[in-house]
Amino acid sequence: RPHVPAIWLREIADGGRHLDPEVFTQLRTVLATLDAILKDGARDHGWRPIQPFLVQAGIAAPLMFILATQGLRTQARLTPDLPADPDAIAAHFTAMTLAMLSAPLSPPRSRS
Repeated sequence: RPHVPAIWLREIADGGRHLDPEVFTQLRTVLATLDAILKDGARDHGWRPIQPFLVQAGIAAPLMFILATQGLRTQARLTPDLPADPDAIAAHFTAMTLAMLSAPLSPPRSRS
């Protein structure tokens, strides 16, 4: 469904005011499930603690952007080497997410 990412991006930009309450219930369920996965990963694999929404946004936002801009990128002849294979894209996001979860927390820098 190549039209879905563009619709989602428009809905996000509009503050979600056209979404049914059931969609919000599903979004909360996704985040609760992700939270459980992240807690298991922290316990079993030493993943750093992180807010589930940050992980979800770190996967969904760039993925929606990649998918929603396909027509634009084709028209402008941008990123011709971007893999069209969904498995290759999934592998990229899997590696990126696991790297984020495995990265050590760095102390905040002072602003002096």
